[in-house]
Formats: sequence, C-alpha cells, structure tokens
Amino acid sequence: MYLADFSVRRAVAATMMVLIIIVLGVTSLFKIPVDLLPDLKFPVAAVYTEYEGVGPEEIENSLTKLIEGSASRVDGIKEVSSVSERGVSIVMLEFEWGTNMDLAVQNVREELDMIPDFIFPDDADRPRIVRYDPSDIPLMGIGVLGGGNNPVQLEKIVEDYLEDPITGIEGVASVMVFGSMPREILVAVDQEKLTAAGISLDTVVGRLRGENFNLSVGNLKEGYKDYLVRALGEFENLSEIEDVVLGVNKGNTIRLFQIMSCVYSKPVHFISCPPAYSVELLNRQIFNKFLSIPW
Repeated sequence: MYLADFSVRRAVAATMMVLIIIVLGVTSLFKIPVDLLPDLKFPVAAVYTEYEGVGPEEIENSLTKLIEGSASRVDGIKEVSSVSERGVSIVMLEFEWGTNMDLAVQNVREELDMIPDFIFPDDADRPRIVRYDPSDIPLMGIGVLGGGNNPVQLEKIVEDYLEDPITGIEGVASVMVFGSMPREILVAVDQEKLTAAGISLDTVVGRLRGENFNLSVGNLKEGYKDYLVRALGEFENLSEIEDVVLGVNKGNTIRLFQIMSCVYSKPVHFISCPPAYSVELLNRQIFNKFLSIPW
C-alpha cells in the first residue's frame, strides 16, 4: 500500500525512478561483458619436466622427489601432489587462497634454479612452470569431418574457409587447429643399389643432415650499415634433395636420385573414421564472449 500511495502522490518521482531502472538495465544488457566463467585466479601451478626415455620409477626418484622437495619450501603452499609417467614429471602445487601467484611462481622458479647441476639429471629438460587460467579454455570448438576429401584437401578447406575468416572476427584472440600433420618427405632406399654403390645408410643420413641447414657466417659492415651474412642451405624442393652427392664409386659421382627416390608424404592417423580437424577459438580477455561467437 505504501508503494502505491507513494506512486500516486509522487508521480513524477516514481516515474523518474522507473526510468532510471530501465536505463540501468539497458546499459547492463549491452555494456557489461558476459562470461562463461568468473574472472578467478586459481592458486594452482604445475611444474612440468620432460626426461625422454626414462621410466616412471626413475622419473620419480631422480626428478619428482627433487622438485617436490624444492617447491615445498615456498611460503603459502597448501598441498603438493605429483604424477610420474614415462618421460615426464608433473608436480602440482596448490597454494592458499589469496596468495599472490605472480610472486609465488617467481619464488618456485628461484627454488628450482637453486637445485645443483650435479644433482639434476643431465639429459632432463629444465622444469617449466604452468599456471591454470580459466580464460585459456577455448570459447568454442568446431569439428570438421573429411567427407570425400583427402587430408590435404581438408586442411586447405579448414585454413581458407574457417581459420582465416574466424581470426578476423572482433574479440577472437587466436584460432587453434588440431588434426593437421606436418608434410614430410619420404626417402625410399633401394638396398641393392645402396650396397652396390658401397654407401652405408648412416652416410646417407649424415649427408642429408649436413646439407639441410642455414648457417650464420658473420657480419658485413659498409659505412654505417651492418649486414648479417647467412649461408642458406636448407632444401626448398625435392630436386635439391635428389641432387645431393653421397659419394664417389670407381670415379663416378653417386647422387641420391640414382639409388633412392623422394616423395612427399603426409602422415595421417585414422581411428575408424574419416580424416577430421578440430578448430578451437580463444577469446580476448575483457570482451563479451557471446558477441564474439559467429552465430
């Protein structure tokens, strides 16, 4: 009754209050960003270390326990857990809520740097610290099946009609494409010709590796200008690979194309299904995710 009585006696004031509420609602509808997850900074970090060719037990004894002992000395640590798998050690660090994660990660990095080199395995990669951020979760995922297209054609379609156009949409930070396999060059060896030429397979591998690289050879100064001089030696096409000299046999120069063939090969993995690609969109921070999605 009081609200109705006030609206009758103070009609102008009541009308102004309603208009203010409507204006605030419309402004909120179009201006306030809408997000799937709140902007939270989870106090979680992971120390990821690769050690190729080593089993889980050796990983735990030589890496995981060492990293756990160093990281646990950092202030604010609530819980330390780990996973030791073949070739990789993952140590999860959970901090107390309210911990300054930038400072905590820096402290963890300093503790890991203090591990003596003679204790840390020589062949293991240096530990990498990864923080969990909900904003890194893809905004949207698109699945593309191959249909009647081969993997090369499907990759071209995904790049031209999905990846490039979506990247230009306002609010889209980046587009990640999964399923693409790098194109490779298959060198098919004829073992009989290789043996007849007196050349070993190791020699072929060494020659290809030695020919396929770019090398910086120094600087060239001209007046006030300083030029970087590089020797470009990487292969650009199949003919350059086929023309590589492997050796000399009875006075004859043996080139690669004489004893083996080179073809483009694109490795493809199928799991009882046609070739497929996954396109995932990452949204820019402080941008309305619903306005970013190309409905």
